[in-house]
Amino acid sequence: MTTGRYAIIPADDACDGSSYPVWFVRDRRTGEPVRALPPSDAPLRFYSYALAQVWVLRNAPAPEPA
Repeated sequence: MTTGRYAIIPADDACDGSSYPVWFVRDRRTGEPVRALPPSDAPLRFYSYALAQVWVLRNAPAPEPA
């Protein structure tokens, strides 16, 4: 899913052999994954695509005025 600034991407290498998918949110401007709150340097991860969608919708920047 892509909406403006963020894209939800699967994290194939982050599953660590688990049977559940892991999703990251990528900042489309920088190409970098969105990081978890400091002091962690790890990417923010979701174990449900629906939860990732909720985060993206709540944290998407407001549209610029015309």
